Amino acid sequence: MSDKNLEEAIILRLRSVIDPETHADVVRMRLIENLEISADGLIKYTFRPSSPVCPIAVSLAQQIKQVVSEVSGVNS
Repeated sequence: MSDKNLEEAIILRLRSVIDPETHADVVRMRLIENLEISADGLIKYTFRPSSPVCPIAVSLAQQIKQVVSEVSGVNS
C-alpha cells in the first residue's frame, strides 16, 4: 500500500473516533496533527485534546491508538 493510500485508510478509521460531548469525529475537530507515515509502517501523529483539562482525553487517545493500529500496513 502506498503512503498516500495508507494515510487515507488511517484518516478514514480516525473518523470513527467520536468525541461524545460534541458528537464530532477527531478529524473534523482537527485533534490529530502532524500525521507522518514511514516506509516501514511506523505512524507518528500528535493528538491535541480540545482542552488541556479535557476529561475524556485519555479515552480518546486510547481509541485513536487502537483504530490506527488496526489499519493494514501499520506496524507501529
